[in-house]
Amino acid sequence: MGFPIHNDRLRFVSFIQQPIHMLRIVLLSVFSCLLANIIHAQVFTPKADLIEPRYRGISFALDGKIYSGTGRDGQNSMDNAMRKYDPATDQWTILSEFPSSPFRGGISMVIDGLAYAGLGWDGSTTFTHWKQYDPASDTWIVKADVVGDPGAYSGIFTLNGKGYAVGGSGAVAEHNQTWAYDPIADTWEQKADFPGDARDFPFADTVGGFAYVGLGDLFLAPPFYTDIYKYDPVADSWSTIAPIPVSSTGAIAEGGCSFHASYNGKIILMNIMGIQSSDPADLATVYVYDPIADAWTLYENTNPLTIRETPVLGQIGDKVYFGGGHDADAMTYDDFWEVDVAQLFTGLNEAQPGLDQIRVTCAGGTMDVFVPQEQRSGGPLGLTLYSTDGKQLATRALSGTSTRIDVSAWPDGAYVYTIAAQGRAVRSGRVVLVR
Repeated sequence: MGFPIHNDRLRFVSFIQQPIHMLRIVLLSVFSCLLANIIHAQVFTPKADLIEPRYRGISFALDGKIYSGTGRDGQNSMDNAMRKYDPATDQWTILSEFPSSPFRGGISMVIDGLAYAGLGWDGSTTFTHWKQYDPASDTWIVKADVVGDPGAYSGIFTLNGKGYAVGGSGAVAEHNQTWAYDPIADTWEQKADFPGDARDFPFADTVGGFAYVGLGDLFLAPPFYTDIYKYDPVADSWSTIAPIPVSSTGAIAEGGCSFHASYNGKIILMNIMGIQSSDPADLATVYVYDPIADAWTLYENTNPLTIRETPVLGQIGDKVYFGGGHDADAMTYDDFWEVDVAQLFTGLNEAQPGLDQIRVTCAGGTMDVFVPQEQRSGGPLGLTLYSTDGKQLATRALSGTSTRIDVSAWPDGAYVYTIAAQGRAVRSGRVVLVR
């Protein structure tokens, strides 16, 4: 489902072939006014470091605290250490160990205020253990072993009293299966398969009663995936959404995503690991998906956090906590950040007013493009239209606040658009022509 890629545009090599410390250097050199304003506004706030570096472990938010553990430490050794972070005191506490032999790649989920974790593997054995955490006693309650094949490194979300695991590395290989855990019955049930290819590290998040799952790769190696799908838990069905646009520099949002969140009815993605670019704006882009408009808005130079594989990640209200993780230079981190998503949106919209108000609609045989006046002063704007299979159909310069395009000769169906400002993609989505 990836956004159109012209034949003369090569796909990028694995992000692990590009030293990530170079990406950090590039990001640290981005001193745009927008980034400076966002940092000044305390959007990205450093917090107390992890007790030790950590990656490929489990992490979850429960009762206003962040929990992290298992996986690998700074010496690349597996352990079952568990830690708790309290945002009120900005302190980490050592907890009792997860009760099993050491493992990595486990999954965790919080369902109706109760936390569950398990699965994973130790390098040779795939685990089937599953446990519930009791924070009052700092103990783990043994639940029924997992029956089925939910994967390590899968995409995890919770909806309607059940927890879901999508894709990941199963007992034999990566798969695209969807499994749902029912805590009342203490059982797993296979659901409709994820429509994309088998993969590791897909992101998963929820908004408006639906889940959004996609991106990912084959354990940090090609192919790197760009497709994202919407899951309806009531109908147990998947559908496509508008693709993330390719930037004008050719940078593709593909591979695993180490930062995702939901806020105010929208999905936010950052630190997409497969992006290969020498342009700091591509590396520091925040991607915001609006399900109502079925459209993506790209905010450049707004993300100072570095790309990490399998970091600690948890969301409490409008705060997201992010830290640790591992990079391509085999460095494991212990830093920890609080990201104020509400302030992030405020900063984005104040710095680039009207960007998320761009609209493309179809009625009868016309396509109408609305661009707020605030976006008119930033230089020339252009619209490019594609078929859903990636064929470029038309380009059009946008002048004035409203532009009308005659599409009466086009067949009914879905079309993909991208709007570029000064040659850079800022908005992309999908429209449906029905007469």
